[in-house]
Amino acid sequence: MAITIDDVEALKRELEELPRNQPRQVTKQEAVAMLASHLGSAKRRGYSPEDLARILSAKGIEINTATLRGYLRRNRKKRGRGRGEPTPVTKASVTTPTPVPPAAPATSVAAPSLPSPTPRPGAVGQEQVRATAKSGPEASSAKDAAPAAG
Repeated sequence: MAITIDDVEALKRELEELPRNQPRQVTKQEAVAMLASHLGSAKRRGYSPEDLARILSAKGIEINTATLRGYLRRNRKKRGRGRGEPTPVTKASVTTPTPVPPAAPATSVAAPSLPSPTPRPGAVGQEQVRATAKSGPEASSAKDAAPAAG
């Protein structure tokens, strides 16, 4: 069956018109998180965590006091991170840029040459060719230019 552009466009419209899909069930921890502000308000009005746990249990959210306290503590920590509290630092979260030093003015002095690796006795190949090339006229001019920079 061939799929036409009209089919795709009709499907786009249908998908855009779908209502928000919300889960029908949540965990106890999710329920406490959803009720956290109301539970905090009830605590400020004088209800103890024991009272709140009893109220939740009576309404179908079977929870003991210790669990309720733990869930509220976790929820507070999770919410607090968005409000300027420090987040735990991990290698992945470190994104500070490395400071770049100001650009130095360009000079015509050649950079000092690095020492070449010592070729193995009797070795024939690129190591010897590189060592010979670096000890040629270019290397001496770089060595002569290096003291002028100092």
